[in-house]
Amino acid sequence: MRGSVIACYEAGCIGFELQRILESIEVPCIIAAPGLLPRRPGERVKTDRRDERKLARNLRNGEVTPIHIPTREDEAVRDYLRMQGDFKVERKKTKQRLLHNLIYDSTVDGCRGRRLQAVYEG
Repeated sequence: MRGSVIACYEAGCIGFELQRILESIEVPCIIAAPGLLPRRPGERVKTDRRDERKLARNLRNGEVTPIHIPTREDEAVRDYLRMQGDFKVERKKTKQRLLHNLIYDSTVDGCRGRRLQAVYEG
């Protein structure tokens, strides 16, 4: 073999599991920050072929900025916090839908919504 092999891919939906698998079989892997990759002015069209060539060229030239790889525990905490935020948003939307339906059915005074609190909490 002429040289060493280094794997590199842009951070995205794949996550970090591929990097962990490659590292476990002793293949160095860099996850590049897509926003920090150099781009030419007017370069708007993105295709896999263009991206892979550009990524290989940037890696060869040392222009790839690697991102921090979180531990599995850090990922789990991040996922939990995102899920918690999603639930808060969904709870608010559900409460608004309930209020709308109660107002529509004339169960609640539309201006005050006082009975909503009793219905919602009790």
